[in-house]
Amino acid sequence: MASWGRVQELHRLPDGVARVEGEAIILMVGERRAAYLPGVGWLSGAALPAPQLLNGEVYLERAALGPLGIDLPWLREVRSGATEEAVRVVLEFEGLSRESLAPLTTDTLSQTGGRLQLALPEILTLTPAGASGSHLGFQWSIEERGQRPYFELTGPSTHFRIFDLAEPTRLVIDIFLQPPEPFRQTTEELRQGIRYRTFPAESGRGPSRVHLLEVAPGAGNFLVVGESGVPRTLSELAVGAFAAINGGYFDPGSFDVIGQLRVDYGLISSPSANRAAVAFGEEGPLIARVGALADIRIDGRLHRAERSPPLWSVAIVPGQLAGSPRLGVITVKAGRVTANRVGPLPVPENGFAVVYAPEVRELALVDAGARAGLEFRFDPPSFGRVRYALEAGPLLLKTGLPAFAPEEEGFRRGTRILDGLTQQSGIGYRADGTILLVVAEAMRAEDLVSLFTELGAEAAMRLDSGSSATLLIDGRVVNRDRERKIASAIVLVVPD
Repeated sequence: MASWGRVQELHRLPDGVARVEGEAIILMVGERRAAYLPGVGWLSGAALPAPQLLNGEVYLERAALGPLGIDLPWLREVRSGATEEAVRVVLEFEGLSRESLAPLTTDTLSQTGGRLQLALPEILTLTPAGASGSHLGFQWSIEERGQRPYFELTGPSTHFRIFDLAEPTRLVIDIFLQPPEPFRQTTEELRQGIRYRTFPAESGRGPSRVHLLEVAPGAGNFLVVGESGVPRTLSELAVGAFAAINGGYFDPGSFDVIGQLRVDYGLISSPSANRAAVAFGEEGPLIARVGALADIRIDGRLHRAERSPPLWSVAIVPGQLAGSPRLGVITVKAGRVTANRVGPLPVPENGFAVVYAPEVRELALVDAGARAGLEFRFDPPSFGRVRYALEAGPLLLKTGLPAFAPEEEGFRRGTRILDGLTQQSGIGYRADGTILLVVAEAMRAEDLVSLFTELGAEAAMRLDSGSSATLLIDGRVVNRDRERKIASAIVLVVPD
């Protein structure tokens, strides 16, 4: 198999084992009781990894399970990979008998209409950040419902085989592609100036079904919605909107936004260096690679970022940890420096943090209490004036010509995020201002270049893709059965 990926090793603790009391996290294992308090550590004095609270659930690193007496069976690792013809997902367990997997196995090929669901034994499961993946247009995930974990796969119609292995105990799920059925082209005029089409387009493995929403100028208003650290489905983000498409990248563990996010003129997350972004404002839609330098003003003196990348970086998401033990961090709250020391330090509410190398002497000498402010300079400058903006990438088209150069935006060739065959999501616009929202069911990122070219786009960029790629129209998700939680979206609001 090719394109193997692994998940991280945080494990969700069942409600009967872990609970949260105020700031403390309490573990009850048989007759044993262990308590963890942020800023203090394990009250027993044990030098063990700290538990993490993600979306109200308690997770713990594998290294801490044994010392704390947690001997429940657990999902040790999930590996997935693909060739051009098949997908394999391997679930490796610790402390689980092979016999407990027997009810899930099937030695002969079985057929599914595009959805496979397996109820797994009661085990400690992995963090949601790692328990998902996508290959060849298929999306798989492991999620808990109540106290029972489920493996679920969605995608094209397929054949599958499931078998178990010993030493260690593993469940292997093989998914075999069927020849794609001919795609039926459809066209629906939904409202004046709004049209929804489905059609086949060529991809790296043959034709892929494409969902396209075309919105003529004046047919509605586009907005960007979302919050850093707040996971929601596209349907939840798009309440009250006529249509929506998923937005930019985010940390799958914390749901912190990665890159620029501007909502109603407010900059929620600062830009990355030279990545593609889309913006909506009085000048109409804009798509371009965006650079931004952060100038810092301290006690009236302006410290200009004169190079790219600059000598310092800025974090503006409240609560986000900034810096590392090797870097200095200045935290600013309500216009005043609250701390200047090595990191990591949390970004204050109503403030920001500046991360700098210790040799940047003018910042290393800043004292607590100093007045401080932050100013961004955008290139192109229009991105500093827009009402809504969202970063993703790579850029696909510029002035109607191919502009796919992912290395210029910090993406690496050969990685699944670029070259994996999966659901792709993108946005573009024509010279007359018509907005194009696209989700393709099985493409590589670069395949979107020719697709948007054929659609007559003047500019286009890719949005977050894979299991995030979702298109919602008139209250209905058109390209998948289940929605993943995301951090941002582009929504279309139309007049009543």
